[in-house]
Amino acid sequence: MKKWIIGTAAFLLVLLMVTVAVAMAADNANRSGTKDDPLVSQSYLNALQPKFVDDIAKELKGVKDGYVKELDDKYSQITRDIDTRLTELLRDSAGIDLNDPEFIDMVARAVLAQMDEQTGGDGYSGYRRVVLNAGETVKGGEGMEVVLRLGTATGVNNTSSTSNPAMVSTTDGTNLAGGAALKVNYNYLVTIDGNGFKAGSSGCTVFIRGNYTRG
Repeated sequence: MKKWIIGTAAFLLVLLMVTVAVAMAADNANRSGTKDDPLVSQSYLNALQPKFVDDIAKELKGVKDGYVKELDDKYSQITRDIDTRLTELLRDSAGIDLNDPEFIDMVARAVLAQMDEQTGGDGYSGYRRVVLNAGETVKGGEGMEVVLRLGTATGVNNTSSTSNPAMVSTTDGTNLAGGAALKVNYNYLVTIDGNGFKAGSSGCTVFIRGNYTRG
């Protein structure tokens, strides 16, 4: 593009100089020549004009053809680069068994690592539906939230002090003591790492957000 601009500017400068020279010659003919003996004849100027026009057209066509060729060359180079990269990717992925447990585990770990970075480490930013069997216990990390939807469950205080709440209800602002029943559709928050709840005799279905372990 830079070469095209410089070439065009140079050509236009030459054209301007020739045009000025011809105009000056014509002006001198009008002022200094005579009818019988003109310095530059009108017929000469009329004959010279088509040649200038033809030269201009040829020069502009040459510039245009050069610019188009430059674009074509760049497009071809980009296409070759893309084809080369695709070939490398296909070669690198050849022989990988997509059903290989090790490959699946590697991909899963990578996905979980990305999720941890985006959600602050809990691997998931929303509530997860969890179904617990009778007597199954959930220990929550600090900040874990749980909503009881079906069945029954009671709070579990895993600290040495019985005065510590198992969880705190963010629905009504009350503390849930160890052994106390969770209310359906109430949202509970774990404020002490390791505290949580235990499913009742019929099991339960809860929605959990945050880190937890079950057992």
